[in-house]
Amino acid sequence: MPKKKQISTTIDERLYKEIKEKGYRISDLIEKGLEYMEKERRVLNEDYMESFIEKLDNITKKIEKIINESLKDKLKDLMDFLESERNELINKKIISRYDINRIFTRIEEKIQEMFEL
Repeated sequence: MPKKKQISTTIDERLYKEIKEKGYRISDLIEKGLEYMEKERRVLNEDYMESFIEKLDNITKKIEKIINESLKDKLKDLMDFLESERNELINKKIISRYDINRIFTRIEEKIQEMFEL
């Protein structure tokens, strides 16, 4: 048998008299009201909260996986881009300050474009 919960409440005296006249016990009414509200999911019971937390955990894991895959792809693209820029510099016979500045500017623009900065 489940453990009974102790509930305290205040009630209008007129309403209390009407409930008593009809032969109801306030504790029974409160208990039935809570059962109804739990059934209708208006009160968050322990099972519902555990289920909700589990769903949030699964969603978080899915989002994390998507972000990690996206980040891996972006970093791979960036590495390829850096490699091509390095090769371009290596193939030059004379490297000027302008060349270096241009490459750093292109790298900066690529990073801003990739990560929407």
